[in-house]
Amino acid sequence: WRAGALRSMGLGPQAGFFKEKIGPAPRPVRIGGIWRRFVCKKLVHETRAEAQKLLLSLRQFGVAVPGGADVLVHFRGALEKALQSSPGMVTAVLDLDLANAFPSLEWDDIRAATEEYMPRLVAWTRWCHQEAANVHLPGGGKQTSDRGAEQGDPLGSLQCALVIALVMARTRERLSSELGEAAANFGDAWFMDDGQVFCKPELVDDLLKVLDEELAKVGATRGSGTGVKSVARLVGTASDLAAYPDTWATERVRNI
Repeated sequence: WRAGALRSMGLGPQAGFFKEKIGPAPRPVRIGGIWRRFVCKKLVHETRAEAQKLLLSLRQFGVAVPGGADVLVHFRGALEKALQSSPGMVTAVLDLDLANAFPSLEWDDIRAATEEYMPRLVAWTRWCHQEAANVHLPGGGKQTSDRGAEQGDPLGSLQCALVIALVMARTRERLSSELGEAAANFGDAWFMDDGQVFCKPELVDDLLKVLDEELAKVGATRGSGTGVKSVARLVGTASDLAAYPDTWATERVRNI
């Protein structure tokens, strides 16, 4: 099929707003073309098994993993319980909340992440990105956008997950090269764009610095000032926490 024919059938980049069931705010839907959604859903179905295996290896439980939230809740509870009863082992736990990640991600980074992790989706992704999306605003105006893995796209969640995985890989590489291999020895798990990170307390400042820089490169952020919802805290036995020096809580750490 020619690209023009596809676009005339509703496969081109289209976007608009639907009325929310509750409240006056409109709900943005970036992918409104019926045939484009049909192709995307077919790709989701064809790649489900591959995506599930991949995302589990990337510690992403929010996409293609049934019951992923329950897995993370039980894992987190068991880990903290173990740490609270393990003398001499104080661990920093970070809850990372990315601000508006889905509509913010740069298209070139979505393509880069797709090429890295799901190459069979590269051709479709490139085709979808060859023209900026036309966003029809509630007031009747129109805005073009060349970024985002948005609501309405069946592949949007996967694209967001892959970009976050790429960000975490780049963060580990930088920490290893700049501070030594031990600095990259941290654990992370994600539910969509909400992450949990477990590391040594003295690593938190450097990890946040590098992570924020890598997030900025792909168009994402944890926010700043009062908009930051991320949390950093220590977990361990009561006596270990009482004796632990507060030097780990740098200005950057206190800001979250």
